[in-house]
Amino acid sequence: MKKILYLAVALVFILSACTQKTPKELLDSAEAKVKAGEFKEAIVDFDKAIELEPGNTQALFHRGNTKTCVSDFKGAIEDYGKVLILDPKDGNAYACRGNCKKITKDYTGAIIEFDNAMKFKVNEPAKVYQLRGFCKMQTGDLPGSQADLDKAIELNPNSADAFLYRGQLKIQTGVLPEACADLAKASGLGQKEADDLIKKHCK
Repeated sequence: MKKILYLAVALVFILSACTQKTPKELLDSAEAKVKAGEFKEAIVDFDKAIELEPGNTQALFHRGNTKTCVSDFKGAIEDYGKVLILDPKDGNAYACRGNCKKITKDYTGAIIEFDNAMKFKVNEPAKVYQLRGFCKMQTGDLPGSQADLDKAIELNPNSADAFLYRGQLKIQTGVLPEACADLAKASGLGQKEADDLIKKHCK
């Protein structure tokens, strides 16, 4: 009887081991769920992958990205922080953590993150300049904001948000003709927020 019980337990263990997904399989599953808009389900798969492989920076980074999709910015910031402990030169992790701080209106903290991101390689440098330019505008550093937004537009002339932010900045500095030109460009690129500003400031 004991022998049969032992064999049954061993069989369950073997079957469980055989059906357990690898971290890569869990990552693939999570990314497919993200593409399908199943963010909470994707986070569950990322959790399992990280449990199996705690040092998997890819899983941590993508879980952070997915947490932003469900407005868990605190959790996302924590995940990017874990990535940076493992790889202090990951510019994209700094940039994404900065974006979370921008969204939560920690503009000073966001600028520090974007400054750090610029020290390393980032996938979208134009967007980092754009976001940092916006944050500098919010903290009153208007010359710094202008420089960053100019650089963002130089790197990506089709950045609707960069034109919108620069238009807002020029309204603040009283340069209305240039502000209206930027807002018109933003509107033409699909930025709907620019339309209201055009109606209000560009007669």
